[in-house]
Amino acid sequence: MNITALTLIQKRIIFLIGLAGIAAFIFTFNNPLEGNPTAMVMTDTGDEVEITLGIIENINLAHTTEGVGTGIGEAAPNFILADAQGNLVHLDSFLGKKAVVVNFWASWCPFCLEEMPDLEKTFQTFKDDLVIIGINNMETPGRGASYATERGITYPTVYFPREDDVVKAYEVLSMPTTYYLDKNGIIVVRKIGFDTADGMREKVLKAINGN
Repeated sequence: MNITALTLIQKRIIFLIGLAGIAAFIFTFNNPLEGNPTAMVMTDTGDEVEITLGIIENINLAHTTEGVGTGIGEAAPNFILADAQGNLVHLDSFLGKKAVVVNFWASWCPFCLEEMPDLEKTFQTFKDDLVIIGINNMETPGRGASYATERGITYPTVYFPREDDVVKAYEVLSMPTTYYLDKNGIIVVRKIGFDTADGMREKVLKAINGN
């Protein structure tokens, strides 16, 4: 009797392990989270086309001999992402602004949330000359947008609901991570970790002056 009961339990365990293995196999090859998200946009001719969000071709190379990368003097990797309303934000569209700040953040990062009001203050101070783009890392707009709204953020905040090529291209290993670019999209400052309003002001002025 005990041997029979033990055999039934073993069979059930083997059956469950088998099901788990099949499920893992199916998920591996049909993972709904694979690939970058897409967005539908309207062209000048009125046609609707689907574009892939994420890293795109970089045209900043004309302005630097250092190439594309995350080092000082290199061209910041170009990207196109969407905000919570579906509006597209294209890094290269801000070329010509005296400075661009790209800030990676998440709602589960307390230092990110703490510095956001100072980023907004910095944005308001240099509004005519500065663009700030907040890239929410690995969260959906439904989750991230409320945190930006609560803190009165008016600069563009875009979303990528999982680790992606943008995060990898910018070598974001911890947050907040912030890049300060000059008018040609060249990286002037890379700041890893929390910053203050005074620190942000100093870095923005450095980016505006291009050194």
